[in-house]
Amino acid sequence: MTYLIRARLRRDAGGSDGALVKLVADETLAPGRRHDLVWTLFGDTAERERDFVFRMDSEGDRPVVMAYAPRPPHGDARRIWHVDHKPFTPQLFPGDRIRFSLRANPVKQQGNRRIDAVYDTFWREREAARAAGQPDPDRLDVAQTVGHAWLARRAPALGIELDADSIAAQAYRTESVFKPGRRKPFTLSVLDLTGTARVVDPQALTAALPAGVGKGKAYGCGMMLIARASA
Repeated sequence: MTYLIRARLRRDAGGSDGALVKLVADETLAPGRRHDLVWTLFGDTAERERDFVFRMDSEGDRPVVMAYAPRPPHGDARRIWHVDHKPFTPQLFPGDRIRFSLRANPVKQQGNRRIDAVYDTFWREREAARAAGQPDPDRLDVAQTVGHAWLARRAPALGIELDADSIAAQAYRTESVFKPGRRKPFTLSVLDLTGTARVVDPQALTAALPAGVGKGKAYGCGMMLIARASA
């Protein structure tokens, strides 16, 4: 069983719970701290490993988490979170059309390294434009082109066929991530894509979404939200 979960930090938590809520609500959460905060929803035992994908947005002055997980948040989480959850059992058939919103980490392999596919393309196009005496390319336009190609390569495994003209990059940014045991941070690229698609294999799509799309899932990337598209 997979659950679709929506959780929002409470305003009425007291004591140390209230202090935690105030701390995280008053600061912009770095990617690593986002993961720590989300673990208060799902980390019910010390041995638990991450078995969920999530994204974090804001609503007013509070972080809001959306997640796919194999279980609802544990009971203690409700001391600091308002939690809604329901089984994720979309009724999909071949030929159905869906709308989607995906927060992705668009990387590609280059030798032993993963590099930001958007920035790599932007840098190459910018250098070519400057050599030709032309204006720099628009970064979000580049992100849209690269993001579309990145997702199109994954679409067959997701059981969907993209509506090419519908794909739009809503936002693109890079963030520095500090990991324990590493002296220097690494750069996390985050791309928000929206669009519509035709369902080819409903079972493949339903199975793929809880596993997440692409890399960066520990830092809030990889979650694709879907809804039925109008005909």
